[in-house]
Amino acid sequence: MLRKIIIIAVPYLLMFLFAYTSLSKLGDRSFFSSQLGLYPYIKHIHVFLSWALPLTELGVVCLLLFPATVRIGLYVSLFLLLVFTAYLGAMVLAGVHLPCSCGGVMRKMSWRQHILFNGFFIVLTGYAFSQWEGTGPEKIL
Repeated sequence: MLRKIIIIAVPYLLMFLFAYTSLSKLGDRSFFSSQLGLYPYIKHIHVFLSWALPLTELGVVCLLLFPATVRIGLYVSLFLLLVFTAYLGAMVLAGVHLPCSCGGVMRKMSWRQHILFNGFFIVLTGYAFSQWEGTGPEKIL
């Protein structure tokens, strides 16, 4: 029973997470872009990323909306979460102290808190993806 609840809930949690962060970033895109411009390794492409990241996140929301594309949406979500977390880890290890450029209340998290938050979603998403693969929504229920 818990397995079914997790598998069904994770796509909805991810939709909320990515919709919230992407709309927050787009709602204050100039701030988001200026924050990205401060970050090492990506400052030379910050304007592109200020559009590409939130639009990609909205694309993931769309993938997670439809049963036929949920598995792909879970895969892309997992990939994005891993990339974001790896970048955060690199920033922490490098000792760089910059504010989080994520949207909304997530901006208030420390980088370490953000890594833990992402880690939680990575575990949930990985589990849901591993259980979804080959089963499809009709067999889960």
